[in-house]
Amino acid sequence: MAAVNVAPNAAYAYSAPTITYVGGAGNFNVLKDASDTSYVNHAGANSFTSWPLDDMPGNLDAVTGVTVNIRAKVSSTKGDFRNLKSVRIFKSDGSTAITDELLQAATGTIATYNLVASTISFTDKTSWDGAVCKVLCNAGTVGSVWAIELDVDLVYTEVAAGNRRRRILVGT
Repeated sequence: MAAVNVAPNAAYAYSAPTITYVGGAGNFNVLKDASDTSYVNHAGANSFTSWPLDDMPGNLDAVTGVTVNIRAKVSSTKGDFRNLKSVRIFKSDGSTAITDELLQAATGTIATYNLVASTISFTDKTSWDGAVCKVLCNAGTVGSVWAIELDVDLVYTEVAAGNRRRRILVGT
């Protein structure tokens, strides 16, 4: 077994106008800067952000374990509802689910949640290359949800040394 940690590497999609980047780089990099003062602010009902993840290792044969690590909080504890509704990983098309929906209710304090997928629908490298992590939040008229840090730990089996994929060029 081998393991790898992957993180968002670009902006992908979001539900405008309810998403703002606060502090730091002012883009997806706030999710990996190890600072609690920079974050992605989700406001409004069913707001979401999606980020493509780093490419998978070349020796990945089959993913056997997935843990999404997200550091989050709700910005206000008074008034209306607000929660980190779910996190889910999709293929690069953004609509074919790779994992089950990982549920977690964020609290009024900053906390790190390690969400373990119980279902992995696609385990192959092709499905995981370009995978997209979607964070869905729900905030009413008061408050918002902050996504402060985000990364994904994968455990996988490696392609056997004798079975490595090779590209053969044939001359014409």
